[in-house]
Amino acid sequence: MKRFFGRVRRPSYRSQQVVDVLTRKMVDAKDIDTLLNSYLETFVSVLQVRFAGVAFCDQYHQPYIAGKRNVPAWLDSQTLGSGDIGDYARYGIAAILPLCVAEQKIGYLVIGERRDGCEIRGKEFELFDVLARNLSVALLNMFRLEEIRRLAGNLEKEVDEATSQLRQSNKRLQALDATKDEFVSMASHQLRTPLTSVKGYLSMVLEGDAGEITPPQRQLLEEAFRSSERMVRLVSDFLNVSRLQTGKFIINRTAVNLSQLVAEEVANVDQVANTHKVKVTYRQPARFPLLYLDDTKIRQVIMNFIDNAIYYSPDANTVKVRLSIEDGQAVLRVIDKGMGVSPSAKKKLGTKFFRSDNARRQRPDGTGIGLFLAKKVVEGHGGTMIFESELGKGSTFGFRLPIAELKSPPALDGSKA
Repeated sequence: MKRFFGRVRRPSYRSQQVVDVLTRKMVDAKDIDTLLNSYLETFVSVLQVRFAGVAFCDQYHQPYIAGKRNVPAWLDSQTLGSGDIGDYARYGIAAILPLCVAEQKIGYLVIGERRDGCEIRGKEFELFDVLARNLSVALLNMFRLEEIRRLAGNLEKEVDEATSQLRQSNKRLQALDATKDEFVSMASHQLRTPLTSVKGYLSMVLEGDAGEITPPQRQLLEEAFRSSERMVRLVSDFLNVSRLQTGKFIINRTAVNLSQLVAEEVANVDQVANTHKVKVTYRQPARFPLLYLDDTKIRQVIMNFIDNAIYYSPDANTVKVRLSIEDGQAVLRVIDKGMGVSPSAKKKLGTKFFRSDNARRQRPDGTGIGLFLAKKVVEGHGGTMIFESELGKGSTFGFRLPIAELKSPPALDGSKA
């Protein structure tokens, strides 16, 4: 602290009142400009000095002064930190106090002489010390607030830029996705007609419409027929995915004997099951309520469950198909003792095109849309999916359908899933 002395006179203020008034100024301030302009003006007025100023050690903040029209040339930290108080007496400076918190230097508080020309006494210098310490803390807090605001501004700018880039990328992806959906829809429609014809002609040959066939020929034709059936189902799946994307996926509910429908699908996979040396068992319930379901889509769901169970089960194993009524719901379960699903893959199973790693290795030709469509069909009937699995021990897939809601015909011709 640097000072000089003049005449002695009792000040007309109380120290605690001054501290309280200036503390309120610091608390109310929202930025450094507001803080120092208000603080220094009040400082000059209450303490009755000719001027008061602050010079900063950093190069980012300009000096502030109250009581003078212009900022004097000597009001900078380098000049103030190098001279003795006597060097500044001719400028009317009564005291220069360092502004610092712990080891961090902030700048200097410069206080001018009293207006009445009286000497600034020891107790007043003690007050100045207190005020300088308080101001130091307030300025350091304001610096931190400035830094937070600057970081927040930069972060907001970066977020805005990233958001803009994401929007542009999203638009491009949406355009690509629309193009892909259009292609899948067009290709599926174009493939469906010739595949249906191939399947029909193979069926006619197997039934003897083109003449008698030998056992080896029948075996080859049956394999070709099964492959054509699988291709037809695959094309139907892709068409349904396309319809989902365009909002044209309709659930057309009609009266269905679900118990008999399951029996028919189990019979349809008999040849495939025999090829994989897997036995599919189903004990058909003697009585089962008639439900209003989308026959074609429910068949696809059940076929997908059984087909997966066969392909992912080891040879000489059994796949169990169970249909029951539980708590007012029609419950289908397809239970296998196959490879199962890992815990990490469980969360993603049923999302479009997702396939677990072990499923890819076991069946490279899968598409990853079967369970995705099954979930949509089941939910379109107001039901929920059943999925239980343990890696290396097998899986259970199925659904629960609300009997009360599906016992009556739909109010409309169809409903969107």
